[in-house]
This record gives sequence, C-alpha cells and structure tokens, in this order.
Amino acid sequence: MVSAAIDHVSMVGAAGDWGGGNTGDGVYISGKTLPSTWYNVEGDPYPITGTYSITNSVFDNIETPAQANFLVNSKVVICGNTISMEIVPTIPPYEIDVFDNSNTNVLICGNRGTVSYGEAINVWQGALKSGLLPSTVTITDNNFQVNQGANGAVLLDFEPFSGAAPTLNAVVSGNVFQNSPYTPTCTPFPSCIWGYSVIVSVALKSTTVSLNNIAGGGADGIYLNGGPGTIIGNTITGAFDGVSLDVASGVHVAGNVIRNSVDNGINVTSINYAGSVPGTPSSNDFIMGNFVHNSGTYDLYWDGQGTGNVWCHNIYQTSSPSVLPSC
Repeated sequence: MVSAAIDHVSMVGAAGDWGGGNTGDGVYISGKTLPSTWYNVEGDPYPITGTYSITNSVFDNIETPAQANFLVNSKVVICGNTISMEIVPTIPPYEIDVFDNSNTNVLICGNRGTVSYGEAINVWQGALKSGLLPSTVTITDNNFQVNQGANGAVLLDFEPFSGAAPTLNAVVSGNVFQNSPYTPTCTPFPSCIWGYSVIVSVALKSTTVSLNNIAGGGADGIYLNGGPGTIIGNTITGAFDGVSLDVASGVHVAGNVIRNSVDNGINVTSINYAGSVPGTPSSNDFIMGNFVHNSGTYDLYWDGQGTGNVWCHNIYQTSSPSVLPSC
C-alpha cells in the first residue's frame, strides 16, 4: 500500500522536443500489474493500493499534468488545479489522464484550464488490461476552454470490444466546457466527428451527464455510444449535434436546453461511428422535456431504426420523421 499527496506545487515547462514541450508528465501516479495476466509495457510488476491526491497546483506547458493509472482498490482526488498551455503541441495532450484502474474511485473536480488540442480529461478502462473490477470516475465543477476541436471529457471502456462486460461508471456533472469554432478535418466526415465531441461516452457500464454548460463549435456537445445512461439538465449551444445517441439503448435524455446546433439538436442513430460492440439499433431511449431550438437541419432526428424509442413533451420546431413515437 502506497499513499501520496501533492498539494500547492507549481510546474512550468517550455518549448522543446517532447510533444512540443520540454516536459512530458507532471505528476504520474501508477501501479504496474493488475489482478490477471497481461503484457506489462510499464516495467516490473508492482501493484499498488492507496489514497492519492493532486490538489491546488499549477501546471503550465506540461504535456500531461496529472495521471493516475493501474491502481487497485484505491481512491484518487485530482481537484483545484490550474492548467494552461501556451506552446503549440505537436502531440495532442491529455491534461488529466486516468486509465485501467480496478475497484478504484477517482474524483476530478474544480480544475481550471485551457486545452489547445487533445483532451482536457481522458478516462480509459481496459485499454491495456482486461478483467478489471468496476471503477467509478466523477468529473464535476471543472472549467476548461478547449480549442481547435479539442475534447472536454472522453470516457472509453474497451472491455466490450473484446466481448467482456463493461466496468467503467462515470458521472460528468456541473462542468463548463467552452469549445471554439472549428471544422474537423477528419476523414470521412462526419463519421469521425464523435472523436471531436465535447463529452464522449463509449460502451460504459453507466453514464450520467448532467447540469453541464457546453459551448460546442463543429463537434457534438454530448456523444453517447452504448448505454445505459442519463443525459439531464445540460445547456448546449452551437454544437454540431447537441446530443447524439449512436447505437445507444436505455438512455434517458431529459430537461436539456439545446440551441443553434449546426446539424441536429438531438440525434438518435444506429450508425455506430465509434464502433463499440453494442451493434443493435438504438432502442428503448426516452427523450423527454427538452427545449431544442434553431437547429441547422432538424431539432429532433431519428433514423427510424430500433424499437421502444419515445419522444415526450419536448419543445421543438422541426423533426424527422415529422411524427415521432410519443408517450
């Protein structure tokens, strides 16, 4: 068992040859081997358990200021930090990076910062290691200016891609993500646009996205692939699609205010852009009590596939089909 607290530390980098800077990681908290056998790309096998915190610190021009990876039965707090990047990175940075933790709770709260490219908060489960026990990440009260199509929060559970059950639970609540206008250059467009979305959830065990303020520019405000999940009480302005459910089942979308979407305000499809294992059409999704206005194509869009989808008590002007299944 190992515990560590990093508080009121200042780290300042400069231009260099490490992804555009001269410093890679700021604070790197990492275990090694987790419960089952895997190829250890990190080094010698030393699993660690404990309580860790990175708080009230300043990180400037650091490629990845805070990481917490390969932990077992642990608690992690990454809160109250200020993060900035003035140099232009050659490798997209992850400002806060969390992956492959087993039976571990991670709280990411009250951080403030700017992201030129890449991701403000990156959470992966099962990326290098399978057979993990369920873990939970809570992302709340953060404020990030994300530019050039960068992501606010990316949540990916790789377990279902290999046929295993998902093990990542996530709550993303009360954050502010401002995304500058941007036209993605990915190919083919728009099949790759999920990767540019402000909040991305792919194949999680459970997802709650609530009470966030999202200003998107050329990317989806919230993209959810898989399910189940809850998307409630968010304000989304100027995204590509305000809320996009793609091969998503058992998702509740309620009480969101979505304005000025480039394409659709709420988009329910079965294209499976992210390519997660759930391959059945979007079904049993409940879209209720949303205010959707001034979308470029349709306020509400459904591709007509799947069963059990319900659209109830929404305030909108345009939809496709013109008559949606109602409660």
